[in-house]
Amino acid sequence: MRKALTAVFIFSLFLGSYSQARWVDPATEAKKNHRVKAWQGLDYTFTGFSSSSGTSAITYRSALSDYWEWNGGTGIDSLGWFFTGGGRYFFYNWPKTTCFFAFNCHGQVSGGANLYFANGGRKTYENSGVQSIYDQGNSMYALPSVAFRSIYQEFFSLTLDVGYRFMIQKPNINRSYGPLVQANVDEMNKANENGFGASVSLGIVF
Repeated sequence: MRKALTAVFIFSLFLGSYSQARWVDPATEAKKNHRVKAWQGLDYTFTGFSSSSGTSAITYRSALSDYWEWNGGTGIDSLGWFFTGGGRYFFYNWPKTTCFFAFNCHGQVSGGANLYFANGGRKTYENSGVQSIYDQGNSMYALPSVAFRSIYQEFFSLTLDVGYRFMIQKPNINRSYGPLVQANVDEMNKANENGFGASVSLGIVF
């Protein structure tokens, strides 16, 4: 009889504890801890993909949620102005981590793509003291990339992008003055080829 009463008592304690327990779903809890503010910011990119001599660009970016971000910007390459817009998805978005093995930061890893439109421009070459001038037309390309961003003190950001450029519309190149030098044309065409590239951006967040 005593064993039966003991078993009933233990079972009652178990039921009482279970009724007071709160079921915690691991995925929901992880998502709650993962939640961060939707960042907005301005980036200055001082190296880039658009030509062999690089680009400079100012880009505004705004996070729609913890996972999605859109961006738009404008910049200048060796020939003229270009415009860009695109979106990114965050694979990793953690508010408290360590960057560069030493600094406390907010770390982000994202993948996405941008579309670029460049209006072209005029370029001058000098060959043996003789000038040749070429006009380059409009161009358009897509740039899928992976980005690694570090945010410090919820204010300053440093971003590295690695991607591959796909030319959608290659520009027309026409000689407007001086002798035609094929090496000049080849150099301009090379600056508009498909290929891998990387850029570094400094920014502020708010």
